[in-house]
Amino acid sequence: MIAYNKNLVLSNTAEGLDFTLDQAHEVVPILSGVANYADDEFMAWRSAFREVIKLKRMIDLSADIETEYRLKIWLTRGDGVKGEWSKQGALDASYYYDEVRGDFDKLKLSYDWAWLNDRYNYLHGE
Repeated sequence: MIAYNKNLVLSNTAEGLDFTLDQAHEVVPILSGVANYADDEFMAWRSAFREVIKLKRMIDLSADIETEYRLKIWLTRGDGVKGEWSKQGALDASYYYDEVRGDFDKLKLSYDWAWLNDRYNYLHGE
């Protein structure tokens, strides 16, 4: 669960790829639930694709060991029932990022559900 401060959300005008990281924030180390991002193959792929796009962008802007580690895990681990689709989404995103050479406008397509669906179908069939 992510609990955002309403005023911070409404006042955010950043145009980055990650809402949380676009502004100052605090992480509270309390586990309040478990998010299942992999209800089906496409959701697993889509979630990993979007996360890796953001991580690669963050590394390009300001590399740090934690972000590099998180990227490595997305690219190399595929745990759980739909884990292989998660890993495949991460790999596809890494390739796409390199293909478009980090072009920010092309990276923003990752916010468009229809574009992601088309990309998934193009790469992996319907």
